[in-house]
Amino acid sequence: HRKPFHRIRSLNMTKKTNYKSMVERIKRAQKLSDIDKLGDSLDRLYLVGVFTPSELMRLDSLLMDLKHTLKES
Repeated sequence: HRKPFHRIRSLNMTKKTNYKSMVERIKRAQKLSDIDKLGDSLDRLYLVGVFTPSELMRLDSLLMDLKHTLKES
């Protein structure tokens, strides 16, 4: 006898978006080579339609800010 399936949370509350995942990846970067790899990944993901142009611009800006910070340290 099966128990009924009950949702505790809606899927939207637990689903991590691709955008949020990329932001977390960028924040974890510690070397300039990490930034370069993330830039390549971001380009590929944009080309296959994972990110919108607006998301790409925001993520790229975050990458460039971090790159500038790492160059200064």
